[in-house]
Amino acid sequence: MRLPLLAAVLLASPAAAGDWQEMSAGQLIYAAGDWMAICDTGEPYGCTASVEAGDDAGGPGRVLVLWAEGGDEGFGMTVEADRTPSPLPETITVSVDGDAEVLRNSADFFPVIEGAETGAAEIGEPLLLVDLTERMAAGSEMVWDWDAGRKTVPLAGFAEVFAAVEARRQEQF
Repeated sequence: MRLPLLAAVLLASPAAAGDWQEMSAGQLIYAAGDWMAICDTGEPYGCTASVEAGDDAGGPGRVLVLWAEGGDEGFGMTVEADRTPSPLPETITVSVDGDAEVLRNSADFFPVIEGAETGAAEIGEPLLLVDLTERMAAGSEMVWDWDAGRKTVPLAGFAEVFAAVEARRQEQF
C-alpha cells in the first residue's frame, strides 16, 4: 500500500493550522494554488477542498474532496461537470501527468448525478482513492476523460490544501 508515501508527501508540505483564515461565522478557509478548502469550526466539523476545472469545450465543472462530518472517517472525491453523457459511460479514464487509469462504472466510481446538463461521479473504491490522491499530491494536472469530453483539473496547491485539512482534522479528533 502506498499510504505511507502519501503521508510523507503531505507532511512535507508547509501548511500549518495558523494559515487558515476566517471566512464567515463558523467557517475557515485555506487557499493554495488553484485549490481551496472550507472547514466548519464547530460540530460536525465537515471540510471540503475544491478546484474549478474546465473541459475541452469550455464548460464549467469542479472536483471536490469531501471529509466526513462528525468524525475521522476519511475523505471521498466527487467530480462534477457540465456536458457529461447521461447516463455516465461504463468507463472513465483518469490520468495524472499522463499516467492513465481506467475506472469502471459501479466498481471504481458511482454516478451521483446523471442529468442532461450536469453529471457527477464519486470515487467509490478506497484503495483507488488513496492511489489517486497520492498521484494528485505529486502531480501538476489531472484529466478526466469520458467518451463525450474531457475535464482538465489543475493540481497546483492540492498537496498543501490536503495537508492543511488533514492537520486540522487531526487537531479536532
